[in-house]
This record gives sequence, C-alpha cells and structure tokens, in this order.
Amino acid sequence: MGGRDLVKEDMDNDETVRKLGKQLAELHALFREYEPVGMDARTHAEAVRRALRAVFERGEVA
Repeated sequence: MGGRDLVKEDMDNDETVRKLGKQLAELHALFREYEPVGMDARTHAEAVRRALRAVFERGEVA
C-alpha cells in the first residue's frame, strides 16, 4: 500500500485486505493497553467518584 490512501479497488485484493486487517488488529491491541495521561486520564466516572467522595468527606450525606 506504500503509505497511500486506500481506494475501493484495493478491497478486491485478498492480500491487501489481510494486511489491513492485521494492521487494524495491532492498532486495537495497542489501544487496549494504552494508559492515557494528563487530561485524557480524567474520565467522567473518575470525576463522579471524586465528587461523591468529597460530599461524603464533608458529611453532607447521612
């Protein structure tokens, strides 16, 4: 593929499709192991946990 954009006709070539599938699988594996840093690491769930913890620590919940 040589770094060029894929075109519809590339999907007719079984070898090209296999290479693309392999690269896609490697990309998925990379992102499964990826540990975000900085602002990306602050998920919505983490923000909710922090807010709830703060409420309990202030004693606002019985």
